[in-house]
Amino acid sequence: MPPTNEESSDRFTIICLHCDSQMVAQAAWVGREVLCPHCSQALRVPCFRGDGRPVLADPPQPTMERRFNFACPRCQSLLESHTGMCGRTGRCPTCNAQFVVPAVGHRRGAPQLAALLDKDDQDPTPMHAYAANGHQAPRICRRKDGTPLIECPRCGAHSDVSVNNCPNCGIPFTIDGVPTSSGTPGQSLAVTSLVLGICSIPLFLLFVLGPLAIIFGLASWLRRATPMPSGQATAGIILGTGSTLLTLWSFL
Repeated sequence: MPPTNEESSDRFTIICLHCDSQMVAQAAWVGREVLCPHCSQALRVPCFRGDGRPVLADPPQPTMERRFNFACPRCQSLLESHTGMCGRTGRCPTCNAQFVVPAVGHRRGAPQLAALLDKDDQDPTPMHAYAANGHQAPRICRRKDGTPLIECPRCGAHSDVSVNNCPNCGIPFTIDGVPTSSGTPGQSLAVTSLVLGICSIPLFLLFVLGPLAIIFGLASWLRRATPMPSGQATAGIILGTGSTLLTLWSFL
C-alpha cells in the first residue's frame, strides 16, 4: 500500500555523495549522519526542501584528524597523510608526482587509491633509494624558475633530478646508483695524500714525497667541490707541508 500524502510529506529523496545512488530520508533526520545502503559511505542528511526534487547529501561532520598511509599512484612509495588533507593535492617526495590525497573509508578506515594528476607520458624523476627513511631521504626542491632539484640529505648539495648519485659526496639517490656507489669523489686521492704524507715524514730527505702529498690532497679537494677538504686530504696536506719544510730546513 503506497503511503498517503500525510505519511510521505516529510519524506524526500537524497543523492549519495559517493555513488550517486538515491535513497529516501525523513525530514526528522536532517543533520544526522547516516550510511548509504548502497556503498556504506557516511553522509549527512541535507535540509528538507519539500518540492519533491532529489537533494544532494551533505558530507559528514569532520572528526578528529587521523593519520594514515597510502601508496603513490606513480612509484608506489608508501606515503603518510592525515584525514584533514583528504581531497587536497600533494606531491610525492620520491618521484615528484602530483596527486590528490585519497579519502578514508568511514567504516573500515582504509584509504582509497590516490588520483594521479600528472600526465601519463610525463617522465618521472628517479626512484630514491632511501625514500622510506623520512628525513634521510633525498628531498625535491625547486629553483625560482620552477626547475626541480635534488637536495642531498648528507651534504645539502643540490643537483639535477636525473643524477643517480650526489656529485659532491657520492650518496646514492636512486636504486640504480646504489651498486655504483663505491665512495665519495676524490676519496682515493685523499687516501693517497694521507699515505704519502705519512711516508714523507721519515723520508723527508727524498723531498718528492711531501709535494706529492700536497698535490694529491689539493686534487682531492677540487674533486669534492666543497669549501673544505676531507679529513684524510687535510692530514695529507699538513704532513706533506711539514715534510717539505723539514727538507728545506735540512738544506739550509
